[in-house]
Amino acid sequence: TVLKKGWFAKTGVQVWWQQARSDGYADSTAWVRQSRIAPYASVEYQKNGWTTSLQVRKEWLVSGQQAPFTWALGLEKKVNTTHLFRLHTSRNFNLPTFNDLNWRALGNPGLQPEDGISFDAGYEGALPFENWTVRPALTIYSL
Repeated sequence: TVLKKGWFAKTGVQVWWQQARSDGYADSTAWVRQSRIAPYASVEYQKNGWTTSLQVRKEWLVSGQQAPFTWALGLEKKVNTTHLFRLHTSRNFNLPTFNDLNWRALGNPGLQPEDGISFDAGYEGALPFENWTVRPALTIYSL
């Protein structure tokens, strides 16, 4: 949605319902289930080749377990039509997969979710030649 010149916004809700049963799980007769809901919103501002973005999200598991509030902040500078520099930081949260929790040989039912902050910086470009283009990209990141 365009809010006004240079400003853009997006909102929504993601809903998941997952279930699985496997001969490889510790209890191969039981169904493993998970339901989640996550509203999110983002806003972006563009001016003079710069793009700044902010995204926020909150996820809940139907079982009552809550995930932390997560966010992402980005800054990009389009130098020209072929070169772009970018910076990005975010708070991340990841639930263990069904296999991580339930696999007979290697699963760990006590495994906790991953929670952290990440940073990355990068460059993307294009080097045109006569009949082809090289598109180098370099990204440096930290978790």
